[in-house]
Amino acid sequence: MWKALLIGAQKHCWSEINDAVCHSLQDFGRWRICSAADRSGIYPPSRCSGSFENCSAGDSEREPLVAAHNMILSHAAAVNTYRTKYQNVQKGSIGIVMNAIWFEPTSNSSEDKLAAERAQSFFMNWLEGKVALITGGASGIGACTAKIFAQHGAKVIIADVQDDLGRSVSESLGPSNCTYVHCDVTNEDHIKNAVDKTVSTYGKLDIMFNNAGISDPPKPRIIDNEKADFERVLGINVTGVFLGMKHAARVMVLARSGCILSTASLGSNLGGASSHAYCCSKHAVVGLTRNLAVELGQFGIRVNCLSPYALATPLATKFVGLNDEDLENAMNALGNLKGVTLRTDDVANAALYLASDEAKYVSGHNLFIDGGFGIVNSAFKIFQYPDA
Repeated sequence: MWKALLIGAQKHCWSEINDAVCHSLQDFGRWRICSAADRSGIYPPSRCSGSFENCSAGDSEREPLVAAHNMILSHAAAVNTYRTKYQNVQKGSIGIVMNAIWFEPTSNSSEDKLAAERAQSFFMNWLEGKVALITGGASGIGACTAKIFAQHGAKVIIADVQDDLGRSVSESLGPSNCTYVHCDVTNEDHIKNAVDKTVSTYGKLDIMFNNAGISDPPKPRIIDNEKADFERVLGINVTGVFLGMKHAARVMVLARSGCILSTASLGSNLGGASSHAYCCSKHAVVGLTRNLAVELGQFGIRVNCLSPYALATPLATKFVGLNDEDLENAMNALGNLKGVTLRTDDVANAALYLASDEAKYVSGHNLFIDGGFGIVNSAFKIFQYPDA
């Protein structure tokens, strides 16, 4: 069994907690809530199976533990976590529910300790206090990553050339959490300005996500490919990543910490999965990632990239000429892992992991989010079940 301490819980919000906090807590087995609020005359929410215990937020044995163990749940995290799971919960109400949450095992048994750790991990902000700059953050993987990073406590700068979309995403996250800056990643002055604006606005840069990318027109025969198209793809997908890495390193080396991420592709590992220019550019991203991981490791800076399978993004649907649903159906039919559809939040969650301290010893890695597709040779069928 474990205890949960909610600092700042308000008595008039228990109806909201009913469908949010307490319902979530039931996933973790036996529990009881210790609320710092005066709950006189307040009945436990009907769906709560745990018990309640009065405690004081100023309790000398408890409050220091909240800070010492970095187990703080901000208003924003409460809002976003519960709005995602429970659409009927209103933002304003959840914003009042709690300022902090702390889980403590009620005994020294391994079972109770594990239960407390699981509960804490569920509610934890992985990027609390971090600052992230995301290129190509106005749509697709970048926009989804911006939202998830903000949900986990990060301040986010979105850098893109799609001004209307970028401002829309930024506004949806709130002015205190996100800022938009116009940025053409092939222009070094733009990249430098985006990095400098991040530092001047939020005081530092912890995470650089080089996500901006394009593809060329789908022309399967190399003799039909144009030099101008090839160079344009490399300019954004390779030079843009190089410049992002360069200027992120400029400020991260001084801080002797940081994380640089870049979006590669399944095409960085397989032939025939993308156009010549796109394939070439993503191989280059992996090479840059590995080289820079070696250079910056001495400064405590981690450098990684992500290689997703095909998924429905504006870039992908435009390239293949299909709508989201048709593209997903086609990719599901070809994919190795059945019963699951790859979505932008899956890639964003992989980026979240690599950007967080959960991956503090991961560097120089190309993380595939492809359901095992990259290791499959479809010509061999020895593991096929006739009735699968």
